Amino acid sequence: MSPVTPIRTPDHRLRVFVSSTLEELAIERAAAHTAITKLRLAPILFELGARPHPPRDLYKAYLEQSHIFVGIYWERYGWVAPGMEISGLEDEFELSAGKPKLIYVKSSTEREDRLEGLLERIRSEESVSYKKFSSASELRKLIENDVALLLAERFEGSDDAAAALAPIPSPVHWPVPSSSIIGRFSEMESATELLLRDEVRLVTLTGAGGIGKSRLALEIVDRLRAKFQDDVFFSALSSITDWHLVEWTIARSLGLPEAKGRPILDQLREHLAPRNSLLCIDNFEQVLAAAPVVAELLAAAPRLKVLVTSRAV
Repeated sequence: MSPVTPIRTPDHRLRVFVSSTLEELAIERAAAHTAITKLRLAPILFELGARPHPPRDLYKAYLEQSHIFVGIYWERYGWVAPGMEISGLEDEFELSAGKPKLIYVKSSTEREDRLEGLLERIRSEESVSYKKFSSASELRKLIENDVALLLAERFEGSDDAAAALAPIPSPVHWPVPSSSIIGRFSEMESATELLLRDEVRLVTLTGAGGIGKSRLALEIVDRLRAKFQDDVFFSALSSITDWHLVEWTIARSLGLPEAKGRPILDQLREHLAPRNSLLCIDNFEQVLAAAPVVAELLAAAPRLKVLVTSRAV
């Protein structure tokens, strides 16, 4: 393999662009997001962008800022925009010229002709890694292994590879408030009193965005930290839109080291079960599908209390 100049980025993270149709491969895109994030890289997915911008300009800008291209394909060729002769799916592949490419194709007997033609052309390129898969879980493992191998081979010796594979940092207990809280004393007293009751395990602070739920939660956390002998932890979900990443985010906030081959939820259960802890989860409204994760933790850890902020109950 020819030598490649090590990539340097301001945040020391390699960016991985994920290309696929949105609806038919939604679960697979979530699996790819999970795999890439687990390696502490930055996944770039088109649907996370600002919709008002012209779509082609948006994904072109994303690709220009990315270092690795991951293509996931199944049956559909994708929409061809007015004035375009090819779909955005094929255009993304064209625009990825010069980047390392990892291609994953889901088994199918009903693939559209134009997609079959694109895949035939992709298969003919010697520099492209081309693999088949049958399930989202299989895809996640393939991406995780292949990207890790690519980091070791192609970006060996770069600061980015070292940062990407670094262990989970020490736990983030809670952010330091930038100002004193004004008012909200009745809400603060009520929530604090609820969390100190033996029968209360979960308290949710709800309300519209911008009214100060997070700031109130920080004040409650600060008041209660002396009451919990195993500490208080703060898990921020503001940057998370994929509910599958909630377990991983909570694990990072607790400072849990990764145990390969074991589900993250099992590690969380085992860690929290014997402890007297308070876990504050901020901005839950965008990952409501992960509510059962919180229920699992409360069931496994009888002395765990959870304080949640959310725009939805």
